[in-house]
Amino acid sequence: MKKTQYKKLIFYLGNHGQMTNFFYPERISRRKTMRKWYTQLYDINRDLISGYKIRCSNHQELMDTLKLVNQIIQKAGRLRGKVT
Repeated sequence: MKKTQYKKLIFYLGNHGQMTNFFYPERISRRKTMRKWYTQLYDINRDLISGYKIRCSNHQELMDTLKLVNQIIQKAGRLRGKVT
């Protein structure tokens, strides 16, 4: 459709809703641009979530290791008390 046909279509539809502006070519261009931006946002969000999951697993592994070290220190402290 040509731009004049779009204007005629808009004129016939009137101002009875959001669909009146949908048919302009610049709106279609904006929709394509928005789709591109949302796709990039989705990719960045996915990367952030995967990084967060990695940090969570590293944190859990660190906590487990620190608990083990603490248990070793407590056992060594108890042994020291029995020797003296």
